[in-house]
Amino acid sequence: MLDELKKITKFLIHEPRYIEMRKKILVILAIFIALIFTNRFLVIQLADKGDFFISLARVKEVFWGNASVYTKEIAPAAAELAKIGIKNLPQRVFKLPLYALVFYLPFSFIRDFNWALALWLATNEIICYFILSVFLAIIEKKIKDSYLAAAAGLMALTYFMTANILTTNLSLIQLLLILLTFQKSKENQPIFSGILLGLAFFNPYEFFIPLVILVLLNFFNGRNLVNGWMLISTVLFGLAFIIFDSRWLLELLKVVLLKPDFYPFISFSQYIGDIYPGINTRLLDLFPIFILVWIVIEWLRTPKEYYLQELWLLALGFTLMPLLNMWDRPYALTGYAFVLIFTTALWIDRAPSKFRTFSFAVNTLLLILLPAGQMFIRQKTLAPADLLVYNLIFTLILLLNLYWVRLWVINPYYSVNKLDGI
Repeated sequence: MLDELKKITKFLIHEPRYIEMRKKILVILAIFIALIFTNRFLVIQLADKGDFFISLARVKEVFWGNASVYTKEIAPAAAELAKIGIKNLPQRVFKLPLYALVFYLPFSFIRDFNWALALWLATNEIICYFILSVFLAIIEKKIKDSYLAAAAGLMALTYFMTANILTTNLSLIQLLLILLTFQKSKENQPIFSGILLGLAFFNPYEFFIPLVILVLLNFFNGRNLVNGWMLISTVLFGLAFIIFDSRWLLELLKVVLLKPDFYPFISFSQYIGDIYPGINTRLLDLFPIFILVWIVIEWLRTPKEYYLQELWLLALGFTLMPLLNMWDRPYALTGYAFVLIFTTALWIDRAPSKFRTFSFAVNTLLLILLPAGQMFIRQKTLAPADLLVYNLIFTLILLLNLYWVRLWVINPYYSVNKLDGI
């Protein structure tokens, strides 16, 4: 047995076709280690330590405690919080399926809280690389690894990605799972795709529209095996955690239905009124209906025979989803990365070099330089003076990009471009 392992190891080390893979793994590992130390001594000061502390405390309660995370408040000693530099500990009701906490489980074994947080931040930063890599694999594009790493670094610095990294939520993991679901479905691996989609449903609220669109696309294009395994895996994930909390499904329903604080469990006007007290009109209740009608119209008039057409519908869902909470939470904004990569890839194929340069400069200014300037000059993290207006402008830009590239998506062989003369 030992001789066989030595032969396999020797083969993997000396076989020429694995040289590039080894180099890639070593480079990613080196960058990952560098990110851990950078986060530990620099970035960690900007991260939401309180939210990460609560996430780890919930994990410990699920696997080693005896109280429900849906009802128990985390109440550590003040000295313990002061030791790790936490001044305020936000107490929010946990509203996710219990298996969502499994992503935090490995980090709960690290005794030093700050190193655990640094590792979590580095993991999410590396996920930016894999998000971009998987997306490029889906659209069948190849770029040099150095360019891919640079693009992933720029993506991680965009305001909506940085905001989610620093708030220590699960949005980047969920976006990666959705992309992997689509990739494996495209590669005709329905069982694996369905399991990934079931796992991606650990947060059905923030990405509700894209998840529903993905399920409907599977149904429309005869990928029912994917949806079937999604249902099977979701049920199995839920049942597996009954071992740790036999009442978690009931407790989840109780906090969602009896303590509602988000749409559609409360009216949209009430939800927006709580965020922006100056805005209080019943006409706001028509807004979600407008979003729904918009998506239904695009679903009916958009062909769904080609994977780029499916990606376009998903991108529309990711763009419209943050409108249902008026950018109150950054979680859904992670979907903007999906839209940005999708439209940028099409622009690179179709637009002339001068316009690509102009577009890159505008996006860098809007997504990186302006938020960074706001953060350092006004000491307001990741947002200009008026966050609502800023997000509205950027959402409109994304929609403009989506509808500009729509003709290329509807007819992949359409080659006429009004910018060809620039």
